[in-house]
Amino acid sequence: MVARILAVEDNPTQAKILDLLLRDHYTTVVVASAEACLLRLQQEAFDLILLDVNLPGMNGYEACRRIKADSGIRHLPVIFISVNCSNEDRLQGFDAGGFDYLNKPIVKEELLRKIAILLEYQEEKLRMQSHADYAVSTAMTAMTSAAEQGLVLQFMKASFACQHQKDLADAILHAVRQFGLDGIVQIRSDYGIWSRNAEGGCTPLEVSVLANVCHAGRVVDLKQRTAINYPRVTLILRNMPTEDAERYGRLKDHLNMLLEGADARVMALDMDSYLAAEARRLLDAIKSISETLVGVSRKTQELHASYGTVFDAMARELETCIPLLELNRHQEAMLDDLLREASEAYVALAGQESAVDKELMGAMESLQKIAPQRHPTLGDPAGLRP
Repeated sequence: MVARILAVEDNPTQAKILDLLLRDHYTTVVVASAEACLLRLQQEAFDLILLDVNLPGMNGYEACRRIKADSGIRHLPVIFISVNCSNEDRLQGFDAGGFDYLNKPIVKEELLRKIAILLEYQEEKLRMQSHADYAVSTAMTAMTSAAEQGLVLQFMKASFACQHQKDLADAILHAVRQFGLDGIVQIRSDYGIWSRNAEGGCTPLEVSVLANVCHAGRVVDLKQRTAINYPRVTLILRNMPTEDAERYGRLKDHLNMLLEGADARVMALDMDSYLAAEARRLLDAIKSISETLVGVSRKTQELHASYGTVFDAMARELETCIPLLELNRHQEAMLDDLLREASEAYVALAGQESAVDKELMGAMESLQKIAPQRHPTLGDPAGLRP
C-alpha cells in the first residue's frame, strides 16, 4: 500500500517542489497552514507529516505539540522542514515531539531517504506493538482463565459440604455469580426436583422453561440465553457474553466442568439417601429380630417353668397313689426307676434349654454389634426430605 504524506508548506513554490519530489513515490496532500493541517488530520488518515516550522499564525512547533496531545493522531511521525537548523532549532523540534529535521533547500535524495527510514521504523514499531499487544492479551487471557478455573475448584470444594440438593443448587448459582453471570438451575434427584434462582425458589414459568430445556442437547443457545444440560442438572444463563467469542467459549468450558462435578455430587447425594434408607431398614430388621429372640427366650423360660411344675405335681401324685395300687416290691422298684429316669431326663433337657437360651442371647449381642452406627448423613437422610 502506498504511504500517504501530509505536507504543510505556506510558500507556493516550496509546496510545488515538495509535491513534485514525492508524487512518484507517495500519495501526497499539501496544505498551507498549521490550522489546515490539524483540520485535515481529523478528516483523513496519513502515515507521515512534513511540517514547515515557519508558518503564518500557528508555527510548526505548536502544531506538532497539538498533534502529539491528540491520542487519535499522536502516533503520526513528524519531520520538520526549516531554513533554520541550529542546535537550538533542533532541540525545539525534539521537545515538540518531532522525529527528524530537514534543512531547506530540500535535497530530493535526502528527503526520500529520511521518509523511507521513518516509514520503515514506523512499520517496525507497529509490528512490535502488535506483538506486544498480543503477548499482553495472551497473558491476560491466561490469567483470566486461571482465575476462572480457580472458581471451578472452589465450587468443587464447596459442593462436598452440601448435604442437600437444594444447598447444592444454591452453591451452583453462587459460583455462576462469581463468573459475573446470572441464571436459574434445576436439580433432578431420585428423591425430588429442586429449581432455584438468585432469590430462592423459581417461578412457575421458570420451572416450565427448565423442564422443557432439560431434554435438549448439552449446550443450547436460546437467543440471549444459554442452557447447559447434564442428566441431573440444568443451568440456564441469562447474560452469556455471546458477542465475545473467546470469553464465551472459555466460560462454556468452565461451566461444563462445574456442572459435571455438580451432576456427580447429585448422584453421590442420591447414593447417601439410598444407603440411609437401607441402613434404617436394616436397623428396623435387627430391632424386630432382637425383639423376636427376646420373646422366644422368655416363652422358652415360661414353658420350662410350666414343664417343671407339671412334672413335680405328677411325681407327688404318683408317690401318693403308689401305696394304693398294692404293688409288690418289684413293681414299686420298677416304677421308682421310671420316675428317677424321667427326672434325670428332665434335668438334662433343662440344661439343654439353658444352653439354647445362652445361644439366643449371644445371637442378640452379635446383631447389636453388627448394626450400623448412626451417621450424620445416613442417620437422617437429607435426600429423603424434598
